[in-house]
Amino acid sequence: MDQEVVEGRIVALQAEVAAVVGVLNAAHGRLVELVGDALGEGLWKQWGVHSPAHWLAWQGGLAPARARAIVGLAERRSELPSAVAALRAGELSVDAATEIGRRAPAGYEASITAFATVATVSQLRRCLRSYAYDDDTEKSRPRPAEEQRSVAMGTDDTGWWLKGRLPADEGAVFEAALRAARDDLYRQQRAACADGEYPQVSNVDGLLAVAEASLTAGEARFPGTDRYRVHLHLDASPTTDDPTGVLSLHLGPPLPAALRSLLTCDTTLRPVFEVHGVAVSVGRSTRVISRRLRRLIEHRDGGCRVPGCDRRHGLEIHHLVHWEHGGPTDTDNCITLCRSHHR
Repeated sequence: MDQEVVEGRIVALQAEVAAVVGVLNAAHGRLVELVGDALGEGLWKQWGVHSPAHWLAWQGGLAPARARAIVGLAERRSELPSAVAALRAGELSVDAATEIGRRAPAGYEASITAFATVATVSQLRRCLRSYAYDDDTEKSRPRPAEEQRSVAMGTDDTGWWLKGRLPADEGAVFEAALRAARDDLYRQQRAACADGEYPQVSNVDGLLAVAEASLTAGEARFPGTDRYRVHLHLDASPTTDDPTGVLSLHLGPPLPAALRSLLTCDTTLRPVFEVHGVAVSVGRSTRVISRRLRRLIEHRDGGCRVPGCDRRHGLEIHHLVHWEHGGPTDTDNCITLCRSHHR
C-alpha cells in the first residue's frame, strides 16, 4: 500500500479516536457534576448503600476503583474548577482528572490542569509527586495520612496479587522478617546442595516462608481448626475444556490444570455430598450453617450479593426465606452478605 495512503489513514483514525475520546471526557465531566450534586444533597444515602462510591458503582456499573476516583474528584470540584471544566469540555481525560483530584493541591490546580491537557497520565503522575503539602495552609489534603497504612490483596486472571503501604518504621519490621525468613531458607537449601551449587531464594520465597510459619504455629496452638488452612474447591465433573475437573481457590478463580494436578497429589480432601444437585443441604433439620456449607455458599457468590457491594471479608450467610418462617438451610435458600447489609 502507498505510504501516503497509510499515513492518511493513520491521521484519519487518530482524529476519530480523539473525537470519540472527547465525547467520553465530556460525558465523564457531566457524571462528576451529577455525583457532586448527589454528594451535596445527600441523595446517595439509600438503604444498604455503604458510601457514595458504592452507590456510583451500583448505579453506573463501574469498577469500585473508578467509582472511588470519580467521587474523590466530585468531592473537590469546588477546589478544582479548571480540572472539572477541562473534563467537561472534553479536553482532559477522566484518568488525568481523577489523578488531579487525588493529588493536586488546590492552589496549583490551574497550572497542573494546563500541563495535564498535553501530558500523558504517567507524566502527570510523575509531576504530581513533586508537589509538597503544607498541613498548616492546605485546607484539604487529597491524600490523608491514614491512606499510607494499607494492605490489599486478591486474585485476577493472571494469579494472586498483593499491594501495600506502611510507615517507614513498620515497613522496616516487615523487611527484617522477610530477610530473616529468606536467609534461613537459603541456609537450609544450601546445606542440601552439592559443592559449588548455590540455591536461588527470592523475596517471594521468604514471604511464603513467613506465611507458612505463621499458619504452622497457629495450627500447633489450636489443632483441628479450619482457620489455619487454605481452602480450594474441586469440581470433579468432567468438562469439554478439562475432562478431569476444575480446581478453584475459595472466593477465587479456577487454577491451571498443572497446578491442580500438583495440589491434589498430596492434600486433604473433604467430599461434598449432593442431594438432587443441591450440595450438603440440611433442609429443616437445623438453622445453623456449617463451616463446609458456608464455604460453598461464599465460593458460589464470590462476596456480598447486594448490587455494587464489593466486600469479600467479614461475610455472613443469610436465609432468603427465614428459617423461623419455614425456610430450609439449603444452598438455594442462602446467600452471602456483608455484615452491614445483613443487619
